[in-house]
Amino acid sequence: SMEQSTAVPAATVALMMRDGERLAPGVWPPEVLDPASFFSAASRVSPGGGGLSCVSLNNNGERGERIPLRMMFAKKEAS
Repeated sequence: SMEQSTAVPAATVALMMRDGERLAPGVWPPEVLDPASFFSAASRVSPGGGGLSCVSLNNNGERGERIPLRMMFAKKEAS
């Protein structure tokens, strides 16, 4: 919902700041946040326990299969 997509990230970042996370003042995109810290804090404020879902997209931009969020943050090995 719109409420959750706005309130949950705001509350999450507020918890991160309260817990001592050093964040620069101002407005910044979510990409600058540490994913592990963000999702850990989100699990405390999200009605779903931080239960975000992620899906792959094909070349046409159509939804594919669900993928675990942890896969987004796993280090890619050099080929």
